[in-house]
Amino acid sequence: MIVYILKILDASSLERFASVNRKARVVSLDVSIWRKLAKETYKPPQIPVLPDGSSSLEYLSKQYLYDYRRLYIEHPRIRLDGVYIAVCHYIRPGLSENSWVNVNHLITYHRYLRFFPNGQVISLLTNEEQSPAHVIPLLKPTLRGLKGLLFGNWHLSGNTVVLSNLIDASSRSLTYIDFSSPTSVAHLLSQITMLIAMVMVMAMLPIRQYLRSEKTTNKLRTPESRMPIDGQNAQRTISSEGFQTSDGTLYVSKPFKSKSSKKLRALITFAPRHSTFDINNEKSVANEFRGFFSLFWISIFIFTVRTYVRSIETNGHALNLAFATMFSKDAITLALSDAVLVGSTSICVVFAKAISAGWIRYYWTGLAMQHIFQTTVLIMAVGWTFNRQWPWVQSGFFTLHSLVMIMKMHSYMTVNGYLQWVSEQSQAILDQLREATNSEGGWDHAVRVAKEHRAELDAASAIGSSHSSGTSPMDTPPIPDGVQASYVDPDTAEALRKRLASMSDANGVVEADTKNVVDSLNDPNTYKKTDEHIPSATAPHPLIDHPNENISNLAKDYSELQGELVSTGPLYIVWPNNITFKNFAVYMLIPTLVYELEYPRTNRIRPIYVFEKTVATFGTFVLLYTVTESFILPYTPTYDQSFFRSLLDLALPFMMAYLLLFYIIFECICNAFAELSCFADRQFYEDWWNSTSQAEFSRKWNKPVHSFLLRHVYASTMTSHKLSKQSAMFVTFLLSACIHELVMVVVTKKFRFYLFALQLIQIPLIALNSVPFIKRSKLLGNLMFWVGLYAGFPLLCVAYVAY
Repeated sequence: MIVYILKILDASSLERFASVNRKARVVSLDVSIWRKLAKETYKPPQIPVLPDGSSSLEYLSKQYLYDYRRLYIEHPRIRLDGVYIAVCHYIRPGLSENSWVNVNHLITYHRYLRFFPNGQVISLLTNEEQSPAHVIPLLKPTLRGLKGLLFGNWHLSGNTVVLSNLIDASSRSLTYIDFSSPTSVAHLLSQITMLIAMVMVMAMLPIRQYLRSEKTTNKLRTPESRMPIDGQNAQRTISSEGFQTSDGTLYVSKPFKSKSSKKLRALITFAPRHSTFDINNEKSVANEFRGFFSLFWISIFIFTVRTYVRSIETNGHALNLAFATMFSKDAITLALSDAVLVGSTSICVVFAKAISAGWIRYYWTGLAMQHIFQTTVLIMAVGWTFNRQWPWVQSGFFTLHSLVMIMKMHSYMTVNGYLQWVSEQSQAILDQLREATNSEGGWDHAVRVAKEHRAELDAASAIGSSHSSGTSPMDTPPIPDGVQASYVDPDTAEALRKRLASMSDANGVVEADTKNVVDSLNDPNTYKKTDEHIPSATAPHPLIDHPNENISNLAKDYSELQGELVSTGPLYIVWPNNITFKNFAVYMLIPTLVYELEYPRTNRIRPIYVFEKTVATFGTFVLLYTVTESFILPYTPTYDQSFFRSLLDLALPFMMAYLLLFYIIFECICNAFAELSCFADRQFYEDWWNSTSQAEFSRKWNKPVHSFLLRHVYASTMTSHKLSKQSAMFVTFLLSACIHELVMVVVTKKFRFYLFALQLIQIPLIALNSVPFIKRSKLLGNLMFWVGLYAGFPLLCVAYVAY
C-alpha cells in the first residue's frame, strides 16, 4: 500500500518522505516507483525517437544497468513545470552634449522560454518594464498579440535543447498551428527568421547548471514564484552587475579596445561599500522606503520645535543648560587625558619594529608583553576616571575611547606578530625548496624546467580555444568616482571571472573578501626576479609549475605564505614595510578596529561631504541633547517610584536617544573620519532594524566591533584553543558582557551586574530564536527583537539608578 501511494508522488515529495527515517529510505528505493517516474518523464521530446519509431528509454535503462533512480537523477531533462527566464543586458551608446563625456545606456530585457510535453515551446521577449510576475501567468498556448512572441518546437539532444520552427505569433489574427502537419511546417518554414537556437541546459539533481549564453543568465520560475530544482534551492544566478565580496563589489568588464591602442584589454574595478543611510548609496536611494527616512527627520524637527515652544511658554527658555554645564565640566583635562591616551598607542609601532627585526619573538614572549601593556592601559584609564571624579558623561566617553584604542592596538600588534611568524615559516619553506632543487640541477635549472613545463601546459590548453572574433568596444568603459580600477589582459580577466563565478552563491555573493579572491592584479613583468618572489593570483612562484611534485608543493606553500605578506593593492605593501609611524597614524584615523596591510581607498577627500557630516553631527547632537534634557533627566527614576511607570515614561525617550546616538556615531562620525582618511569600505552597520534575533542584531548594528570580536576573539579561540563553535560563542559573549559591565561600573560607580546578566541571557534567546516556529515567522522574530530593545534601555536605567 505504501509503495502504491509513493508511486503517485513526484520526485521532490518522494525524497522528502525518504528523509524521515531509514525504513522510509529503504521503501522509497523500490524499483517500481522509479521505473514509473522514469517512464513518465523520459519520453519524446525528452529523449530521441529510434528509427523504428519506438522510444529510446530501454536503451537508456541498459546504460544505467536498469537503475531507474540513478537514471532519473543523472540523465539530463527539461523541467516542464516552470518557466525559464534569461535576464539579458547590453550597452547602447547614447548622445552627449559634452564631447568629454561618453553616455552609455545599460539596456535590460527578459527572454522567457516555456516548454510543453507535446514538444511545443513558447518564446517571449519583453523589456524590463514588464515584470516576470505579470508575464509568467500569460505564457499559455492561447497567448497572442504580444510583441516578441514566438511559437516553435523543441527536443533534447544530449545536453542541448534544440529549438526549431519558430514563428512570430505577435499578430492577434494568428491561429493555432499544428506542428505535426506538413502543411503547417511548410508555412512556418516560409516565415522563419531564426532557424535554430541552442541553449545549454542541465536541470538535474544534484548538479545545478543553468541556461546560459554570453550575455544572459537564466532563472527557473513558476507562475507564482521561483521553482526549486527537485526539492533543492533555486538555481544559482550570477549577477551581471558584479560580484559582491565581504568588503565591496568586484566588476570584470568585457575585453575592449581604447582609442589610443588596438590591443585588447579588460577593466577590473572595485566599488567599496557605503553605509545604508549615505546619500551616495545607490541602493538606499532606490529603496522603496526611502521616504520614511525623510519623514522621520521632518517629524523629529517638528517635535523638537514643539518642545522648544512649550518650554519657552512654561519656563521662559527653550532649554535648560544645566546638563550642558555638567558634561562640559573639566573639559580641558579630559581633552589632555584623551590626547595622552591616543599618543601612548604609538608604542605599538616600536613593539612591531622590534618584532620585525627579530629582537622579540611574538609567540609567546611578544604576546605576553602585548597583553600586559593592554591591561596596564585599561587599569590606568579606569583608575584615572575614578581619580578625577568625572560625571557619568565624561567617565563613559573616556572609558569607551580607551576600550576602542585598546582594540585597535590589539589588532595592530596581533596582525604584525602573526605576519612575523608567517615570514619565518615562509623562509623555512624557501630553505627546503632550495635543498629540493639541488637534486634537480640547482635553482636556476629548476626554474628553467618549471617555465618550460608551464609553456607546455599553456600550449596544450590553448588547442581548440580562441578569442571571440566579434567586434569589441572601441572605447574605455567609464570609471565611477570612488572606485579602484586596474587594467589587465583578456585572459586574466576571463580567469578572474570564472573564479568569481565558481565561488559565488545564488545571489552572486562571494563569501570571502577581495584579498581571498584575487591577491593582486599587477603585471607579472614588474615583479623582482629574486628568490623571495612575491606571488599573486596571476603570478605565483615559478617553481609551482615544476614537474617534480615535491618541489611544486613546496612552491605552492611558499606562495601562499608570501601572499599573506602582501596587501591587495593598488600599493601592494609588503610586510614589514608597513611598520611606520605614518602607516600607524592613518590606521588610527580610519574608523575600523581590525588592522590590514592596506585598505580600500578613495581617490580624494570631498570637502562638501565632510561639511555635510559635520553639520549632521552637531545638528543631531542638538536633537539628542533636547531629548535627554526634556524627556529623560526629568523622569530619572527613584527607589520609591513605581517601577512600571518609570519603564513607561522612559521607553520612548530612550529609544529616540538610542537612534539619534546610533546615527551620530555610525553614520556621521564614522563616515566623516572615513572621508578624511580616504577609507572606502563604509559599511559600519547593516539593516539591524530588520533583525529577527539577538544574534542577527549583534552582527549588524556595530560592524567594526563585530569584525573585531569575530576575528580576534571568536575565530582566534577556535584556532588557538581548539574550541567548538558553541564554546567560542560563549567566550565571545562572556568577554562582551564583562566589557559592557565595566563601562556601567565606571559610569554608575556601582557593582550590580544587571547588564552582564542581560548580555549572557542573549545566548538562550539565540537558541530560542532557532525554534522552527519562531524561525519561520520573520514578523514574530522582528517583533520580539523590538520589544526586547524597547524594554532593555529603560530597564537598565531604572535598575542601575534606583536600585
